[in-house]
Amino acid sequence: MDKKTDFIELKNEISKFSLDGKILLAGDFNARTGNLTDFQKHDDVSPHDVKINKPNKRESLDQVINVQGRQLIDLCISSRLRILNGRYLGDLLGNCSCIKHNGSSVVDYVLTRI
Repeated sequence: MDKKTDFIELKNEISKFSLDGKILLAGDFNARTGNLTDFQKHDDVSPHDVKINKPNKRESLDQVINVQGRQLIDLCISSRLRILNGRYLGDLLGNCSCIKHNGSSVVDYVLTRI
């Protein structure tokens, strides 16, 4: 199975389970999203709906964008998910989640439905 298919299956699962309640995804998506916007500009977000400190702006210390990162952003937009990394108190800078001898990156994310 390829990575694009994984994101399509995840989108289908989100659609299915969102009917039962709130959505929270967490884990290693192997996605590098830089500071790409994870919502459409017309999304109406109330900070009271999701307890985030920066409802519209997301920070990331990792500026690299890869194919999986673009797929994750597309998933967020189509499923109305928001990346909490770089927005939530305790990680307002979007700190690196993977630190290795050859570099650091943000590949582990927490996402929630707005």
